[in-house]
Amino acid sequence: MATIILSIRGMHCAACVAKVEKSLNQSDGVFSASVNLATQRAIVKFDSEITNFGLLKTIVEKSGFSVLDDKVDSKIRENTDAVLAKNRLIVAWIFTAWIMIWMIPEMFFGKMFPNPPIFHWGMFALSAVVVFYPGGRTIFGGICSFRFGAPNMDALIMLGSLASLSTGILRLFFDLPNFSGIAGMIIAFHLTGRFLETRAKGKASEAIQKLLHLGAKTAKIRADGNEIKIPQSALQIGDEMLIKPGEKIPTDGEIIEGKSTIDESFVTGESKPILKKTGDSVIGATLNLDGFLVVRATKIGEDTFLSQIVRTVEEAQSSKVPIQAIADKITAVFVPVILGLAILTFAIWQIFPDTLRDILTTAQPIFRWANPEMSVVGLGLFSAIAVLVVACPCALGLATPTALAVGSGIGAERGILFRNAKAMEQMRAVQTMLLDKTGTLTTGKFAVQKFQNFSEKWTDSELLNIAATLEQKSSHPIAQAIVDFAKIGDFDEISDFENFSGEGVFGIFDDKKIHLGTAEFLRKNGVATQEKHGLGTLAFLTIGGENVGVFHIADALRDDAKNFINALKKRNIETVMITGDNHQTAREIAEKLQLDAFESEVLPTGKLDIVKHYQKLGKTVAMVGDGINDAPALTQADIGIAIGSGADIALESGDIVLLRDNLDAILTTMTLSNAIFRKIRQNLGWAFGYNLVLIPLAVLGLMHPVLAEIAMALSSINVVMNSLRLKNCKIFYEK
Repeated sequence: MATIILSIRGMHCAACVAKVEKSLNQSDGVFSASVNLATQRAIVKFDSEITNFGLLKTIVEKSGFSVLDDKVDSKIRENTDAVLAKNRLIVAWIFTAWIMIWMIPEMFFGKMFPNPPIFHWGMFALSAVVVFYPGGRTIFGGICSFRFGAPNMDALIMLGSLASLSTGILRLFFDLPNFSGIAGMIIAFHLTGRFLETRAKGKASEAIQKLLHLGAKTAKIRADGNEIKIPQSALQIGDEMLIKPGEKIPTDGEIIEGKSTIDESFVTGESKPILKKTGDSVIGATLNLDGFLVVRATKIGEDTFLSQIVRTVEEAQSSKVPIQAIADKITAVFVPVILGLAILTFAIWQIFPDTLRDILTTAQPIFRWANPEMSVVGLGLFSAIAVLVVACPCALGLATPTALAVGSGIGAERGILFRNAKAMEQMRAVQTMLLDKTGTLTTGKFAVQKFQNFSEKWTDSELLNIAATLEQKSSHPIAQAIVDFAKIGDFDEISDFENFSGEGVFGIFDDKKIHLGTAEFLRKNGVATQEKHGLGTLAFLTIGGENVGVFHIADALRDDAKNFINALKKRNIETVMITGDNHQTAREIAEKLQLDAFESEVLPTGKLDIVKHYQKLGKTVAMVGDGINDAPALTQADIGIAIGSGADIALESGDIVLLRDNLDAILTTMTLSNAIFRKIRQNLGWAFGYNLVLIPLAVLGLMHPVLAEIAMALSSINVVMNSLRLKNCKIFYEK
């Protein structure tokens, strides 16, 4: 399965989204497709042996839309569209302003200046210019939407404006009022709303644009002893980059010379600089503060950490949450229903004119533009046009994706990456949080607190030498702690080394079998341990089947662990620690932190079973781990939260990835999740409420088509602006 993000041009409302999604999801080789109206992108998961970018592009084009070939092209076209939208808006209002000025004598004094024929034909001519010149793209889009079998917002505006314009000619043959001037105003207000909406939608994803522009534009590399300046895009893996204080690191790499503090705040949201030295990895676009560095490039282009972050956020923005399903079902049939309702409105006015006139007369003191003296056909047409214009599928289509786009962007700026929108929603509903002890509740830095020698034959120095020789072949943190504690420079030769994940290590020294690991590991190999409990984790050393010593190993609790657990308790979230430590050590930590429960002596494979156990109890389970050996449990949990530090963490390791090695980041994530879905509920409430209130008013003839168009535009803009107000929410958790 492959994944691709398509930049789509031409989508204006939820009906457009539904058409593209349906076309893609029904295509051979496509597993799933999710389209986002706010970002104008689709994320498509597909079988690369059956389909490809070219075929997917063709599918979208057959739906009546276009696909941009790359992000650079996408950005250029977006800027071009913004300029064109502004120009169309200016032209529309130049002519519409004259229409509105010309209407004033007739509206207030009942005089058509200079005479009725010139007034009527003048209204028609000016409006025709607005409808077919600056409004031509909307008219064409509406026609195309019918041709492709998916009428959209453009279709409603097209029918409303053309129906209004046509009265300028039909009045010559029928007893109809002249609504042609209204046509120009409908288009002018529509273009105004579209322009403001486009600008607002651009702000919804501006966090991603900021990330894309963070990188250095050039790089200085060392070649044949010379310093050469090249474009950042020309870097190759293996190039040795020269970075002076105050310069950005051009791409991901490894320090081969020098030492400096690096500002990684754009990645982690953590303002404190990090000291980096030879052998450490660095992230492209981070800032070198005070030292000279030589960095070997290890990743370029789409493989860099920054590119992965951008892609992760884009995928989250393009995915959908369960709450959106209701809106999707309605918007899929919204435009056809409105078209039918407009026809029905005209018919009802012809069938029940007296009843509807009475309602109009009664409401006239409030709705002063209502004119019950108009002919029945005129009133029917007036009401039908208002129904077409006031209906707003855009607000429904934008309600959820704009909030997700803004929220995920805010998260990315703070080192919080949502890998899918579902995780954002479920984070609010967590009932049980499983916490891997090492690296989550503790610092994760193991140190030997004490070594006990049970042997009369071997000295401490000899046993430490043997243990260190065995453990230096392992990459486990406990192994490194033992090597550091032994401080042995010359290791003995040990053969037949074997590593048993989460249990211990084995080797042969001087023809004797050496085991070093947990009590359970030794029991499996027929050795009884002399101590059952002790300080921290116990690592037992045996030589030739005899238990000769034990290492007491522990890592310190995080400074913020206690406050973190207390904050979870205030939210009524059950806290459970999972650890490989013995029962006594686990209980001591659980008591210090006042945890609700703990699971001790758990192997890495056992974490998965614990997650399943709590899920069977009907709990919504979040699992917090380091994203490496916790991967199966993170995947099984309802929400997998991987917590790490910058590039040290794999972005694919959890539903939510926290690049700040800080427990408060989890609380910030929960606060952000609540804020996002509060905005989504507000947006959906406004979008549904707007349509439920104003469409019936339009049916009754109480909505002037121009006011209806203004209300429609404001509805979409309000939804986007309400989502943008997320940026003003108090997101960070306060102790």
